[in-house]
Amino acid sequence: ATGCKPEFSSSPKVASAPCDNNDCCEGETCVNDTDGTGYTCQCNIPTGVCCFQEIEPVPCDGRCNDANQECGPNNICICKDGYFPPAGVGGTCQPQNECADSNRNDCDKNANCIEKDPGYSCECKDGYEGDGFNCQDVDECNDKRLNNCNSDEVCINKGGSYECRKITRPPTKAPTNAPKIAQLAIPESLSPSLSSVPSLVPSKLSSTSPSQRQFSSIGKGAVVVGRPFVDKHGNTHLASADVQDDVFWSADCPSNINVKSANHTAAAMNALGKDWTRRALGEHASIASFAAFTIALMSNQAPPQLISESLAAAEDEYRHAETSFEIASLILGEPVEPQAIPPSSHDFGYNLADLALGTAEEGCIGETLSALKAAQEVDEGIDAYDGITDEMKAFLKDKVKTIVLEESRHAMLAWNTILWACTQDDNACKTVLKRKFAPGNLNAALHRYFPDNAALRAEGEKIFQRLFPLIDDDKVNNWGDC
Repeated sequence: ATGCKPEFSSSPKVASAPCDNNDCCEGETCVNDTDGTGYTCQCNIPTGVCCFQEIEPVPCDGRCNDANQECGPNNICICKDGYFPPAGVGGTCQPQNECADSNRNDCDKNANCIEKDPGYSCECKDGYEGDGFNCQDVDECNDKRLNNCNSDEVCINKGGSYECRKITRPPTKAPTNAPKIAQLAIPESLSPSLSSVPSLVPSKLSSTSPSQRQFSSIGKGAVVVGRPFVDKHGNTHLASADVQDDVFWSADCPSNINVKSANHTAAAMNALGKDWTRRALGEHASIASFAAFTIALMSNQAPPQLISESLAAAEDEYRHAETSFEIASLILGEPVEPQAIPPSSHDFGYNLADLALGTAEEGCIGETLSALKAAQEVDEGIDAYDGITDEMKAFLKDKVKTIVLEESRHAMLAWNTILWACTQDDNACKTVLKRKFAPGNLNAALHRYFPDNAALRAEGEKIFQRLFPLIDDDKVNNWGDC
């Protein structure tokens, strides 16, 4: 055979033995060295391509730009990581701008994306700390060296920064021209047993307390007591109820009461039991609501007495929930228990106007009218219950009477919260007077609570006529003209 294999080329090769003991390739001739100490293999074909492998070709024939390209499949230049086309022969790859699109980088939302060539880096923004991919807020208020608030200012931490807010101290006593909060009088014609409600709030502001709750009407004649538990998105959270063997909330349910009358029906008892279950769930949610309200009071630098009374109101709601679950269990004939309240999220911060607006709507209006409606429930609604004995009706009246009296006090706490807010922030006071105590809003509330009862609407208006001037001297003679 002649010639070397294609993948080989000729090259001098020195051996330490003569040609009779050589390893020349096929197509090569062994030539002894002149001194007889070795030999040389010489290629026999003109191309000079024989035994030695050719040098590997340069990737993409050296066409790729080393700075930003590399040779890819099929001997085609492609962009390196961190660069984007145009590519190809002579093409110039440009650095990718990962920072221009948050989907192209993993920087934390509180970090700055810094473009590199190639790639990028992340650095936490001022007021945050971390590696750029995870940044946490720095609480400047926790370290005096990180804030410049004065001794008469309170440091309020914010995302990435802080605020020095002037401390507004509540007055040590109510101003001399400040009106005194009167008791909430339930009309004698509606409830003789509740007409002599004792003074619900001491005259001094330092002994007052706030409240934010409302009643929800469920079913004919039924009133569900409870302040709604609302998250930061305005969603109301309420637990569900179930019949279960493990008894906690209805553990003290009396067993010696004859509940069902001779003419009871299963449908009537089931409907009434469901109404009281809903009442119980409303009271159950009110416990969490007052816990959140207490934090809101603290966030707005409310006097400690208000905070204490808010916590006491939560204790009231706990007892109301227990009582309501016991009643529901008696009527249904099996233990009714609440499940876990759904998860929720809340924002707390200094905002006296928002606090006053919520208190006016849910407390001054909602709870005041609800207390009036609940009083009517004691004198008229319970007697209209179908299918239960007189003994059970008397038991219900006694329990609901206690709830009405305590909820009436809670309503007065709301009015005192507004009075306190008006001594602290004149703008917040004007806002709540205009938006919540305008005639249209009050009249709408009266019709919402008492759509078919003109007498109760008139009594509700009388209560507002007594209470509204106490927070606005200018409206003594015209309580709704805001």
